[in-house]
Amino acid sequence: MGRISRRFALLGAGVVAGMTLLTGVAGADAPAWTTISTQFTSPLFGLAAAPDNQLVVADAGAGITRLRLSNGATSVITPLSGVTDTALLPSGDMYATTSGVFGTSGWKLWRVSGGKPTLLANLLEFETKNNPAGDDIDSDPFDLARTPSKVYVADAAANDVLVYDGKLDWVAMIPQHNVPTTPIKRAAGCPNGPADICGLPERLDADPVPTSAAIGPDGALYVGELTGFPASPEQSRIWKIDPAARHVVCGASPQCVQVKGGFTSVIDLIFGPDGKAYVLELDENSWLAAENGFGRGGTVNVCTLPSWTCTVRNSGLPFPTALAFREGKLYSTLLSVIPGQAQVALLH
Repeated sequence: MGRISRRFALLGAGVVAGMTLLTGVAGADAPAWTTISTQFTSPLFGLAAAPDNQLVVADAGAGITRLRLSNGATSVITPLSGVTDTALLPSGDMYATTSGVFGTSGWKLWRVSGGKPTLLANLLEFETKNNPAGDDIDSDPFDLARTPSKVYVADAAANDVLVYDGKLDWVAMIPQHNVPTTPIKRAAGCPNGPADICGLPERLDADPVPTSAAIGPDGALYVGELTGFPASPEQSRIWKIDPAARHVVCGASPQCVQVKGGFTSVIDLIFGPDGKAYVLELDENSWLAAENGFGRGGTVNVCTLPSWTCTVRNSGLPFPTALAFREGKLYSTLLSVIPGQAQVALLH
């Protein structure tokens, strides 16, 4: 179960789950989004605003992809297999991560210039040598956040946050936390369900699975969790990390503190032009529920800092994985793991 929780197992059954969500949402009132393009290979992960009314899409199946918002046309910038996120630089270059879980380029951090990728760091190699979490050797670089001089990587499988500023180091390790197993037992029909589920203890240590990283308006680094098996709802946390921190354990160091809990399966976190945090939950019932076809859809929460008072902006989103603002408008990936239906949409 450990590897499943860190390896984002929902993708293994993503087609079935996505189709369940599609039929459930489309049959209701008109959905609160407008599809911009479905011209992707999938799975889709990161989104980033780009000049000239464009977005950059991390399409793990095709590579780093340019999306023109004016007409929905797409073109591959570089065929970087397994790309999970990008972070654009003013020069037009960008950082990118790839995961060997989703493609053939390995678990790596790249700099892309003129469409050509240059390797900066082998993240699985770093994990093998250092293993900050002291857990099974594993890596799944999932999200990026950058400042003018450095780039941060949220490694979902290693349960840590890395930094590259000319060399690779680790910033913070996010520990497991003890969560209730009642939701998964209820969903499995216990006590008459599968013995391996019904026999679980009342509480279980879950991996954090950091899937999102963003620089806040205060200059701090914020990281959100998916939360691994048993994927209990309302257990995902948001952490605030001092950008100068190195080798700290979140929750045990004043340089990495929890600022908000109670989310379910956080898959992205960005800050809007209004200075507010936009927290994307993959599914209100959890990623495990979505994987098994009984999800309710994803949610965008808008949170005011520093109180982290949150309200729901959008709900019922089918399989979203990323958010981005462009000219004050909010865009999201939807149906992100379904070939032919994976899309980028404008959220209303």
